[in-house]
Amino acid sequence: MKQILSYILFFLLVCSCQHSSSNKYHLEGAWTLTHLNYPIGETYDFPINGITYLHIYDGDSILYACRLLYTASGIIVASGSISQITLSELGNGNMMYMEDDEPRPLVIVNDSVITTQKSGAVSTWKRVTDMSDVKIDEIREIIRNDRSIDANEEVRHYVLSTTERKLLSANHRLIYALIAVFVCLLITAQVAVAKHQKVRRADRRLREIEEEIALRPQPVRMALKEVERSFFMSDYYRQLQRGITEGKRLKAEDWQEMERQLDAVYPSFTNHLLSLYSMSELEFQTSLLIKLRVSPSDIANVLARDISTISSTRSRLYQKVFHKKGSSKQWDDFVLSIGS
Repeated sequence: MKQILSYILFFLLVCSCQHSSSNKYHLEGAWTLTHLNYPIGETYDFPINGITYLHIYDGDSILYACRLLYTASGIIVASGSISQITLSELGNGNMMYMEDDEPRPLVIVNDSVITTQKSGAVSTWKRVTDMSDVKIDEIREIIRNDRSIDANEEVRHYVLSTTERKLLSANHRLIYALIAVFVCLLITAQVAVAKHQKVRRADRRLREIEEEIALRPQPVRMALKEVERSFFMSDYYRQLQRGITEGKRLKAEDWQEMERQLDAVYPSFTNHLLSLYSMSELEFQTSLLIKLRVSPSDIANVLARDISTISSTRSRLYQKVFHKKGSSKQWDDFVLSIGS
């Protein structure tokens, strides 16, 4: 008999626990404000002009609050606040609602409606059933990312309809593509302008060099020829030619002395040469050796390059300076004419 009574008591206890567990209430989910009653008797029904307020409960511990504006194209969301909450059951559907340690009475009207109180005003909230979980999650993220909303500020966040979202995304892609095209065109235009200016500067410098040679008085030409003749008979030139013929590699100081000697014989020769085009070391040294009447094969030996490389370097220099195709000999003739 005692054993039977024990089973009955155990069964009743389990049922009681299950009943208590099944009656445990959770605020999980989204709720919209439908009514607001003030103690003085004023009552407001929401939404008002399409505006209402939304509470999203993350479990029974976190509350996300924001303002909603319903439009024909979607929902506009004004970010609000995030609060820590605690629920204490008082019995008979009454609970104490602690929001950031501020007590607020909460009454469970039914599974879909609750009321809360603040400063005597009673707010009625209805569980949201016409909003997808995806959109609720999106609104929650908006509130997380921006909590600095001010009542006087304009609405700054939007939850758009699917059609608008796709259109906005397409518009963004189009805008980015147009910006990329504009930047490319701008860079191309700048490069073209810079190249054109560079060509004009080179052409102007060529004309100045040609005019300088053409306007040079005959006595000056004769004097320069005499200086040139003396240079090609000098010990410096003979030693240089012998070293080149023997395959001697020139050092940095040898190239510097070569520039100095050439500028002494042909005033401003290296300056004229470098003002035409930003030459590489190979191009500049090749031109110096041309001015010294060094043969292409010897130039190739001195610079440790194939003779074909030296040939293409000279013809390429002519094309870069004169902006038209030319032979390596045409470049040699031009270099020999500078300062002569």
